[in-house]
Amino acid sequence: MEQKQRSAESPEFKKRALKILREHKLLIIFSKYWGIQDFYQLDSETEFDIFLKNRYEKECLILFKNKFKVINKTVITPKVKQKILSEIHQVKTIDWVAIGKSQDDQQWSIWINHQHTLESIDKEDLTQETLIVENQDWRDKATTIHAYVPDEDGVVRADTY
Repeated sequence: MEQKQRSAESPEFKKRALKILREHKLLIIFSKYWGIQDFYQLDSETEFDIFLKNRYEKECLILFKNKFKVINKTVITPKVKQKILSEIHQVKTIDWVAIGKSQDDQQWSIWINHQHTLESIDKEDLTQETLIVENQDWRDKATTIHAYVPDEDGVVRADTY
């Protein structure tokens, strides 16, 4: 039996997203679209509405029920970068995500672990505030809510990623 997929445009999805936003004071959404995987941070209902209007058909959007542990929220100056790199070397297992905004207000995200560090952030983006959080498992159905952006005809057709 085929499982009915949740629409990212449904009132229920928005209601759940805004509940998480109210409770956590921050909404982090994980997006999967073809081979692209990104995290986004949203601080208001207005940002959420704009975010949804700019999504792609079949894109999978994932909400996290559990609050993210914030490692740091700062402009990544060379001094801050050194401090974070020092923390990375002191901990055996690192599974963090950095989420930031470019100067043109586009969001970007990178995974930070022992192999991938802040070195891959563009120099221009280091002038903007960056949020670093402990990663959560987006595949855990018990702690996440998955929804898909419907096709132009309004039908949800999840794609394989």
